[in-house]
Amino acid sequence: MAKKILVGLILALTLTTCFMLTACDNNNIDVEHQHVHKYEQAWQRDSKQHWHLSLCTEEGCPKTSEKQDHDFINGVCYICKYENSSAGRQDPAKTAGFVCQDTTTGYTLMDFSTAIRDLEVETYDGKYITQIMSGITNGKNYKSLKSITLGDHVQTVGMNAFEGCTNLEEVIIKNCAVSIGENAFADCVNLKKVTIGNKAVAFYSNAFAGCTALSSEGEVHIADINSWSNIRFLNAAANPLSLAKKLYVGDELVENVVLPNNLKEINDYAFYNCSNIKSVVIPGSVTMIGKDAFNDCIELENVEFLGSLSDWCKIFFYTRNSNPIAFAKKLYIDGKLLENADIPEGVYDISNFAFTACESIKKVSLPKSLLTIGDGVFADAINIAEVKYMGSADEWKQVAIGKNNENWLGLLQ
Repeated sequence: MAKKILVGLILALTLTTCFMLTACDNNNIDVEHQHVHKYEQAWQRDSKQHWHLSLCTEEGCPKTSEKQDHDFINGVCYICKYENSSAGRQDPAKTAGFVCQDTTTGYTLMDFSTAIRDLEVETYDGKYITQIMSGITNGKNYKSLKSITLGDHVQTVGMNAFEGCTNLEEVIIKNCAVSIGENAFADCVNLKKVTIGNKAVAFYSNAFAGCTALSSEGEVHIADINSWSNIRFLNAAANPLSLAKKLYVGDELVENVVLPNNLKEINDYAFYNCSNIKSVVIPGSVTMIGKDAFNDCIELENVEFLGSLSDWCKIFFYTRNSNPIAFAKKLYIDGKLLENADIPEGVYDISNFAFTACESIKKVSLPKSLLTIGDGVFADAINIAEVKYMGSADEWKQVAIGKNNENWLGLLQ
């Protein structure tokens, strides 16, 4: 019985090996010699084709790799770099894919046609374009370029990629997991509209710096608030909204922002300078609001937090202008306007700027469990008339109090 099993295993292994070798025959594995062919790295070429010389010395090995036709862009084969000016310029629709990183071959295409008016970065010869190289325009002013569309497979736009394309008016980022490099669209002074899909990841510093038309008549259109909440902006000028001021979901101007449930963080500069939002609803899951996330949201009227007052006290506000009530002037906790801020027992810390400029608060009660009070907790909350501490005078002396709290300390009872 054992002998039959052994014979069966050997037969199965032999069949498997034969199958593997046969299946891999197109990948340069010689079935007869059972070894991987090796070729010189340098290209050999003539006016029509290119190939590699073989390094194998065994009898029966091919002398060269399979010969392939040149693929010319502006008279240069993008694979082997053979130059042939008679090949001529290709169709701008083809050269539009000026960078394609093919994961199989590693080929990177680099070309940019000044004749292109509406550039759509999607595929090149059937290969998905995933990368746009840094400085692809080389600082040149491509006067014909009016719009750029980044296809669903683009993953990165390199730094300075389209910097200084002064007639560019529109950028469309489709549903791609894209990061936009530093200064990628800087000084595109006529850029007026930016559309961003639902998978964008990160926009690096100054990606839209100097886009002056965005400041005067610009619009930012997004897929939805959920995906927008996940984008990381490295500084204010990385976010086109900081210049355009107007945010749209699709083609509808956003006035009421409802952030998604289970959201943990509101990223830096997320709604920086957004002048059209009037209310924001923040889920109780939020624990951090990034740098200047709501800076200059001057039309904000209402902020509603769906968690508890205790949860609000724990939110880390990176700056004063991270807190939307710095502009809305009032806070609703789970639908009820906060007039009496009765901080419950068990709260040990109140974060920096937690209630800054909250004009709806009239009375404050602080628990004896309190250990620290952050900077500017009730700064500019001008309607506070009464502050009580529930512990003793000696216990109060143990509480660490941050800066810029003088406006209410004199009311302490």
